[in-house]
Amino acid sequence: MIGAGPAGSTVARALARRGQRVQLIEGGPVVEPPPSSDVFEALAGYGRTDLMAMRTEVQAPRPYAAAGGVGGSALVNGMLKMLPDPVALADAWQLPGLNAARIQRSLSRALGDAAPAAESGRSQLDSVIDELSGSTDARYFGEGNRRPSWLPTPDVLLTTNTRLDRLLRAEGGVVGVATAAGEMLEASRVVVCAGAIETPRLLWRSGIAHPAIGRNLVDHPSLAFTVPGSFSTRRATRLALMSSTSQHANDLLVTTYDRKELVLLTLLRAKSSGWLTADMIHLNQLSHPYDRAALRSGVRQLALILPQATGPEGTSLDQISRFSDDDLDRWMLHHEDGTYHVAGTCRMGVSAQDNVVDPNGQVFGFNGFYIADASVFPSLPLATPQATVMAVADAIATALS
Repeated sequence: MIGAGPAGSTVARALARRGQRVQLIEGGPVVEPPPSSDVFEALAGYGRTDLMAMRTEVQAPRPYAAAGGVGGSALVNGMLKMLPDPVALADAWQLPGLNAARIQRSLSRALGDAAPAAESGRSQLDSVIDELSGSTDARYFGEGNRRPSWLPTPDVLLTTNTRLDRLLRAEGGVVGVATAAGEMLEASRVVVCAGAIETPRLLWRSGIAHPAIGRNLVDHPSLAFTVPGSFSTRRATRLALMSSTSQHANDLLVTTYDRKELVLLTLLRAKSSGWLTADMIHLNQLSHPYDRAALRSGVRQLALILPQATGPEGTSLDQISRFSDDDLDRWMLHHEDGTYHVAGTCRMGVSAQDNVVDPNGQVFGFNGFYIADASVFPSLPLATPQATVMAVADAIATALS
C-alpha cells in the first residue's frame, strides 16, 4: 500500500481483515494527536504549499494547499461528512460491477452511520443556512470536535517518512517499490493511494506512459463571501443544498465557517476538467459553460439571503448579483477558489483507450498493480468526496481479496 490517507487506510484494513499481510507506506510522519478540527488551524500547522496551481485561465499560479502525513488530506480538510447517493453515483459512472448495491455495501463497511455535529447551541451563521431550501444538520468525521486518527490497526505494518522513487516493474507487472533512500521493497501486489496529484507523478517517475495519466483533473469550483459582523467561534452546524436549474437539483452546496465569517458557495455538478504537468496543477475551473451558468445561479440565489456579504475584493454580493452574465463570469474566473476535491487523473473505465484503470482498480497492462484513490473517479460525486474515496477503496480492496 502506498499512501496512508483515508483510501490507503481503508484498503489496508479491508485486506488485513482477510488475513493478508499488508505494509502501508507513507511519505510523511504520524501526526498525533490529530490536528485541530478547524481547517484553517490545521492548514497552518500541517499544510504543504510546495505545489503550485493555476485555478482558472485568468488567475496567476499560486501555492496549492495539501498535507503530508498519516491521514493524508484528512489531516487538513473540513471534515464534512457527506455520503454520496449510491444510485446516482452508479448511474453517473456506468462501470460494470460497480453498481449501487456494491457502493452501498462498501459505504457501510468503510464508514458506518454518519454522526451529526456534536457541538451544542447554534452558530450565528446557521440562521443564514436556515433561510435556504434543503437545509440540514451538518455531519462531520470524528467525534464531536476531534479530528479522527488514521493510524492503521496493529496487524498492518506502517512505514512512515518514506519517500518513494519509483515502482519496480518486471514481466508486464509491478512487483514492488523503490524508496528514495535506495531500498527495494517487493510485494505480490502494489496498491497506490497517493491521491489525484501524487499518484500520476509516481507513475510518470516509474516510466509508465499513457495519454490519460494526469488528464481529466476535476474539482468542485467554489466562491467565498465574507459576512460582516460578530460571530461565535463554533463550527457551523447546518448546511444547505440549492438547485441551479429545475433539471439539476441539489447541485449547489452552501457551507459556513464562523471563525472566518465566511460563507462558501460550491458547485457539486462540475463539468470542467484540467490536467497535471510535472510542476504545475492546471485546474481549468469554470472553463465549461454549464459550470459558469450554474454558479451564476447560485450567486444570485445567495444574494437574496445575504445581500450584505462581500466578495474577496470588497464588492457586495448584491452588487455582484446584478452584473451581466459576461461580467459575472469574468468576476467568478478571477475569484474562484476551489475546494481541493481534486480527482480523476487516473480515471477508471472499461477500456484502456481513455482510462488508466479498469473497474476493479487494476492499471491496464500491469499485473499486480492497482490504484484505489480519488484519481480513479470518472467524475466527482454530488457530495464532498472523502466518503466516496473510502467507499471506492473498500470496493477495490474487496475485489482484491
